[in-house]
Amino acid sequence: MDVHPRPRLRAPLLALGLALLGLACDGTLSGMHATRGVLPTVYSDPLPSATAEAPSLSEPKSIRAQHLLVMHQGSRSAPPTVVRTKEEARARAEEALAKVREGAPMDEIVARYSEEPGAAQREPPGDLGEFTRKRMVKKFSDAAFKLQVGEVSNVIETEFGFHVIKRLE
Repeated sequence: MDVHPRPRLRAPLLALGLALLGLACDGTLSGMHATRGVLPTVYSDPLPSATAEAPSLSEPKSIRAQHLLVMHQGSRSAPPTVVRTKEEARARAEEALAKVREGAPMDEIVARYSEEPGAAQREPPGDLGEFTRKRMVKKFSDAAFKLQVGEVSNVIETEFGFHVIKRLE
């Protein structure tokens, strides 16, 4: 009589547990051995936590940036006074970006173009302070964390409208 009625089920579960610990086994219960750095063939695909969307080890935990926001009708948190269409908002954000790329100071462009409440009163204008990746919406964070210090993004669309981001730190 078999003491363990399902050895074939237990071996893969044990192999998975060892794989999560960074260990591996040959997939059988008899003569079980574990070695570091070798995953069993059945678990050769990356584990769910090792996705391409995970931040790289060299990515900082937080950055500092400034941005401008151009809203449109229907964008999240847009006041009723914002009546421009989505296309008009994109064009306005593209115009602001072009001026920055031509050499206009980001501070001046933010003060002139941004519709984020209080953006012009911050120093520098549009300063978001230091933030982690999870503090901002995904599209915004993805763009901001890809930038090098001093670099300016392309126009980024989120549910809040259109952004131009400059990484400060």
